[in-house]
Amino acid sequence: MQLQPRTCLTLRLADNPNGPTLLCYVIGPSRWGISVTVPLLAQRPQPLEVSTKLVAGYTLKGGKPVEFATYVLGYQQTEPPTMVLAQPAAVAERDRREFLRLPTKIDLEYLPEGSRWGNKTTHTVDISVGGVCMVTGEDMPAGTLLTLTMHMPDDTDLALAGRITWSGMRGRHKCAGVEFCNVSRAHENYLFRFVRELERSLRKMAQP
Repeated sequence: MQLQPRTCLTLRLADNPNGPTLLCYVIGPSRWGISVTVPLLAQRPQPLEVSTKLVAGYTLKGGKPVEFATYVLGYQQTEPPTMVLAQPAAVAERDRREFLRLPTKIDLEYLPEGSRWGNKTTHTVDISVGGVCMVTGEDMPAGTLLTLTMHMPDDTDLALAGRITWSGMRGRHKCAGVEFCNVSRAHENYLFRFVRELERSLRKMAQP
């Protein structure tokens, strides 16, 4: 779905369809999803919590109303702030799959959106088709948007957009969960093949 800039969107909470309707405007596509203005309620800004599930609506030129499910990925550090919504295809994919996470160490660099300090180097703890757990050494708020480049074992450098879904201790290390955002079909297929082969290798290693 390609929404045009300045398209007016109505937003309703998915778990409260009879609640108030918020208004926002499409700014344009971003590497994470759909960038929109912070929603308004009675002409006052109404920021929404990260991961809030929504039903968004707009009207086509011919007058036909369109609705789609989405959720709040996070906020870009712009002036004024910009909210990022998930693409509808990403919502369907997230609802359709329970991603299998497998332990593996992959070197990567990541850059939080708006950071002035450059890329940070670390490695994964586990991986799935939909995201990774990575060592951070620092607290990262849920909803933080970032870009990351993973250096895969076959020498592929996989550049992806993501967002932080949780941050906390994993054993002795401070880690964060990253959900991949707006993944291309080619990258998704690559990740699927990689995770499938990794699962096979781990099963062979576990056999007596």
